[in-house]
Amino acid sequence: MKIVVAAGDRDRPTEGYDSGRGIRAAEMLVQRVRQSGRKAAVILPPYEIGDTQKSVDWNDVLEMHGLEGAQQQPFVEGVRNELASMLEQMGLDWESANAHC
Repeated sequence: MKIVVAAGDRDRPTEGYDSGRGIRAAEMLVQRVRQSGRKAAVILPPYEIGDTQKSVDWNDVLEMHGLEGAQQQPFVEGVRNELASMLEQMGLDWESANAHC
């Protein structure tokens, strides 16, 4: 495993977790992975938490758009670019790494 992508959730802040537990857990994972010398990134759902929601996660994105629709959303291009940049730094390209996004 050369790159770890932590798909975090957007959760409402709680005591001790100003940015929410999902974001904090993803950030902690990425920090540990980077300390081991590997590449890592956090990606978060591109939507803010609605007034009636307690969180927004990647399953919510899939439910809103479906798989093919989600893959066509503009935010996915940013994720692809970030991952492609990491791969390039490692001397790999998208196809050789068998990356999917």
